[in-house]
Amino acid sequence: MSFLLGSLVLRLTRDAALRLVKPSKENAIGLLIALLASAHASSHRGFVWRELWANSWETVVLPAIIAVLGLFIWYLFREATIIYREESKPFANALGGTTRTPPASLKIRLLVALQLALVVPVSLAAWTWNITVLPLALEVSPAKLNFTSALDAEILTVRVTNNSDDEIYSSDVNLRVESDEPHQNYSIDVPKESRKPMTEVGVAGQHLADIQLMACWDTDDHSLFIISIYKMGPRESREITVTHHAMQNAVVSVTPGTYWLEPHPITSNDKEASLPFYSNHPMGRGGSGRVYGFHVEDTEYKGMELLTGGIRPIPQ
Repeated sequence: MSFLLGSLVLRLTRDAALRLVKPSKENAIGLLIALLASAHASSHRGFVWRELWANSWETVVLPAIIAVLGLFIWYLFREATIIYREESKPFANALGGTTRTPPASLKIRLLVALQLALVVPVSLAAWTWNITVLPLALEVSPAKLNFTSALDAEILTVRVTNNSDDEIYSSDVNLRVESDEPHQNYSIDVPKESRKPMTEVGVAGQHLADIQLMACWDTDDHSLFIISIYKMGPRESREITVTHHAMQNAVVSVTPGTYWLEPHPITSNDKEASLPFYSNHPMGRGGSGRVYGFHVEDTEYKGMELLTGGIRPIPQ
């Protein structure tokens, strides 16, 4: 065979790719890995069908990519081993003796070829692993709020956590009422210890919290609350309380939405302040709804105030 570096890279990638389409025990293991990765990603969406469908790239496509790339990397190493063994068969050396040691040039070129062939799949695998299999930065607990009919004004708490070692911005959490109850049956509040000033610049920004709430509807016309937190520090947690004012059983699903690693601009002066509000949750009624803000300290608005403006689409 040719010991040219390019030929070695081509043979490694070609033969590894061919193994991916052949029925084998390794491919069955790869399918199992894909299913486990999909289950892990789905757990962060509370196994809510609507959320899984809306985030199928994260819950289905990326786990499948991880499995394929993992198998491809494994097969690259196998093909390199096969080539080395083929060249380790007994052959006559220049002194007329028999040797099993491949030429040193083959060892070096095979090692370099393997490294070159691994660059792309390893990079892609690291990227998909980081955003799918490792714990997602934004976590909510619990995944469902179960209200009982025996209590009036029952209060349950949602905990939102940044699991990463980085600051995250414009994080949103979706609270979807699974029945046909109106928004008026619920009230959302943020404990004082979870309210932080929007900014230190301008009087308005110092008194308005960096948390906003939008009351809207999903595509099934169910009540939907989208909560946006402008900034969360590494390992930081915030709490949100949900009160149910009707004496009937009710379930509210709680799922994490989008978050950003870079801050978006804030407008703040002595009279007004505003911050971006993004969401990727499918909404009905043309995306209409009301946006509320929270004061850092309770005022005559009891902590929440109707704001002008509306929700912004995610920038492409």
